[in-house]
Amino acid sequence: MSDRRIRIPKDKAEIVKRLKLDLTENRNGVFNQYSDILVFAAMLGYNRGTFIPFEGSLMDPIRWNVFLRSGTDKIFYLLALVHDGKPDNLGTSDECEDLRITIFEGYANGGLSVLESELHGKSDPLDHLLLMIINEGQQALTGQ
Repeated sequence: MSDRRIRIPKDKAEIVKRLKLDLTENRNGVFNQYSDILVFAAMLGYNRGTFIPFEGSLMDPIRWNVFLRSGTDKIFYLLALVHDGKPDNLGTSDECEDLRITIFEGYANGGLSVLESELHGKSDPLDHLLLMIINEGQQALTGQ
């Protein structure tokens, strides 16, 4: 899987760039790496039940090794397992690896859509993301 790349839909470029910390452009984002944004978005997409497959134009894709080095590669396996409950998705074949990436990308795209909506018109994404996380946690605890 080392040569594979994780795609980012071009229609989500604005929200992805807004969330990326960039000191050279004096941009107060939240995340240090694009891969971190995608992992957060994928988990949000899963939590909200928002899976949006995508095709078409893309931003520069992220190398699989970035996820592997940070240890976030396990999220791909977890999402593939809970997506349809098939343990076969955890196999080592190229087909299984491609499926895991496709599932991750769908949840990340869904989560990015949620973030676009939630952060629209908000001046400080960090404050609002923290509130979102608190609300998501409270809803999980109360079973709502």
